[in-house]
Amino acid sequence: MKKVFILAFITCIVHWQNTVAQDENDTSENTVQPTIMVIPFVKEGDDIRKVIEDDPNKRISISAVKQGFDSRNYTTIDFIGKLKSMSRESAMAGENQVSIKQLIVENSGADIYVEVDYILTESESGSMVEIILQGYDAFSGQSLSNATGRSRIFKTNKLGILAEDATKECIEDFLNIMIQKFTNIVENGRTVTINITLGAESEYNMDSRVGAKSIPLKFAIRQWLKKKSYKGYYHLQGSTKTNISVDDFRIPIKNEYGENYQLDEFEFEVFTFFEDLGLAASTSIVGTSMQISID
Repeated sequence: MKKVFILAFITCIVHWQNTVAQDENDTSENTVQPTIMVIPFVKEGDDIRKVIEDDPNKRISISAVKQGFDSRNYTTIDFIGKLKSMSRESAMAGENQVSIKQLIVENSGADIYVEVDYILTESESGSMVEIILQGYDAFSGQSLSNATGRSRIFKTNKLGILAEDATKECIEDFLNIMIQKFTNIVENGRTVTINITLGAESEYNMDSRVGAKSIPLKFAIRQWLKKKSYKGYYHLQGSTKTNISVDDFRIPIKNEYGENYQLDEFEFEVFTFFEDLGLAASTSIVGTSMQISID
């Protein structure tokens, strides 16, 4: 009987250790899997379409990095495919290069975009490639990670082999930092700025009493901002009789439909909020900043 009890006890201990080990190794619930688009780095003034078409090494480098993410089970979006698709649309006609890149990023649905550049060094002993990676949050343009990988020196004219070698040398550390920062964004929300002003002809000021509860406008706005901000986080930079400035208002990364949350979704809520107070407001959005003017 004693031997049976000892055997059962040992079995329980082994099972517990295996369960703990599995829990420690199973990070699937805690790991954020963003959608990534790999794009070429282009210098200011360069035609991004011409760079892609004229430089096969750019395409090879992009492909090597994309494959590096694909092999680690990240969902990637084909930049070259998006570029070709959007090039056929009139929306891209006449756009400058910064706008074209931004258009592609915004319309891609990617959470993160990674810029890739390469440096090819050739010598008598062989060739070497340096791959330079820079990762950004697609919504805000915030830098998430950067790294440089160097291939070994080979006597080969196949840049793809060198690019893959250089990518393997730096991709793990690059991904770890990028995902860590992106996870923080997922948990705490993205930052946007909001500036609320009173129009020159407005009969109100921030101390005017409004709404069914007849409370000062500034308090009604602050309470609503706290309610609408992600996890209740917003930071008031300053407030006067004619202005409220918020330098850190958090929005979620996804909306209720699982799509990337866009600032124009919040813009409609702003409109209805002021309408419910009996006020008219106009809004404008530039990047991650919203300007609200109360008429």
